Amino acid sequence: MIHMLKAWPSILARKSLHAREELLIPACEKYFAENSHQQGSLLVQCRYKHNTDHGLRGRDIAATEVGQMVASLTNTVASAFWMVYHIFSDPVVLNECRAEIEQLVQVDDNDIHTVDLAKVKSLCHILLSTWQETLRYVHIGVSARVVMKDIMFDNEYLLKKGATVMTVTPVQHTDASVWGPTVGTFDHRRFLQGSGEKRINRAAFRSFGGGSVLCPGRHFVSTEVLSFAALLLLRFDLKPVTKNGKGVQIAAEDVTGSGN
Repeated sequence: MIHMLKAWPSILARKSLHAREELLIPACEKYFAENSHQQGSLLVQCRYKHNTDHGLRGRDIAATEVGQMVASLTNTVASAFWMVYHIFSDPVVLNECRAEIEQLVQVDDNDIHTVDLAKVKSLCHILLSTWQETLRYVHIGVSARVVMKDIMFDNEYLLKKGATVMTVTPVQHTDASVWGPTVGTFDHRRFLQGSGEKRINRAAFRSFGGGSVLCPGRHFVSTEVLSFAALLLLRFDLKPVTKNGKGVQIAAEDVTGSGN
């Protein structure tokens, strides 16, 4: 099935392929040809320099930029939405996260307020735990691995050498034996390490993949989303939509996902 998906995109994903090849890539190619990236973000400029330094030109650079959109505009945006939703829909979570961020605010002689974003991840433990719990709670990912040798599991399942094994993240993220009886409940303090408490098995948290294909952008996206959440906590008061006096529950159907 995997080989079919690779071999026949013009049949299985015809419209998407056409849009990518005839719309997105040419648009990005024109963007760089006109040097518009010089007015873009530092991230875009650095990516362009990295690509040119390694010999990429024209359409190839444009194609890599389209690939960056997947992480920048799908996973990150969806993750940020659910992070904000879970913070502002629960007064307890909101107050605890806001209290942490407010402690980092520095005011200079000109009454300019600043926050050292580097300290958000190191000192805002509740906010970081909320971010990790958001990923555990809503993330859908797929990991693919090649079997290196024949192996039998539980004297019942034989995996043959060369076969591809695919695992989905929600199976591990909803395992009560790992996460406890509250696995189906959003707990913003789940990833806090209390004294005497059993540490969560790090291998059970798979939102960024694992092993040799552990997402290299995990630190960037975490800093990005945490910074966005910190800004909202300090500058805005948001209230969730209510219906008949009760908060509207949103089903996590369109969630963030990854493949590795």
